[in-house]
Amino acid sequence: MRPPILLRWMLTVVLVIAVIAPTSDSTTVRRRLRKPSKVSTSVSSSVSRSTDQVLSASVNRPKIRGRPTIASRKSSAALDNSVTTEHHKDKDGYKIVCYYTNWSQYRTKVGKFVPEDIQPDLCTHIIFAFGWLKKGKLSSFESNDETKDGKTGLYDKINGLKKGNPKLKTLLAIGGWSFGTQKFKDMVATRYARQTFIYSAIPYLRDRNFDGLDIDWEYPKGGDDKKNYVLLLKVIADVFEVLLAPI
Repeated sequence: MRPPILLRWMLTVVLVIAVIAPTSDSTTVRRRLRKPSKVSTSVSSSVSRSTDQVLSASVNRPKIRGRPTIASRKSSAALDNSVTTEHHKDKDGYKIVCYYTNWSQYRTKVGKFVPEDIQPDLCTHIIFAFGWLKKGKLSSFESNDETKDGKTGLYDKINGLKKGNPKLKTLLAIGGWSFGTQKFKDMVATRYARQTFIYSAIPYLRDRNFDGLDIDWEYPKGGDDKKNYVLLLKVIADVFEVLLAPI
């Protein structure tokens, strides 16, 4: 039996009202989905930026270090020098050639540098700069290069490093910028002049325990210099190979 028409209309109206009318839960959801106010946006963004800045600053801030003291520099140098060249000396033909200048003894304060400051195992070769020429023969330059009056000279101090490193080789250099070119020109000009130099250099180097000679001519100029310089080096190489060989 079908319900009366009036009752059916009433039920339909109630259902429509129930569907259309907003509930309390839907109101809450709508409020939660609303865009945040301008105030809350600015606050949250400022907090976010400030936090990022703090993190960025803490990560990217460079570490400021003070100037190292003399003691710390010496200790760090000792640590660096503890990595010796022993593993490289004979492997793949490596040569670590160091240059010592005899005027570095006159520097002041921490700049002063003497042979005792050199780590014996730091280099495979040490070139001592500079010797001199007197009457076409090899000689010393500084007054304390040679050992005399009971004072150990720089030559002996450099070569004394071989006690700490028996494989160390030392060479005496002659020349340099202040030496000029004329002495070299005269020394290589004739066969006699070349032989005079060579046969004075050999005993000079041997007596002072040097293993070789470094020629630092700054600079040969012209065809004659080039030709005579090559002749000098060829003779030096031949003679030194024989006479400076270990006995």
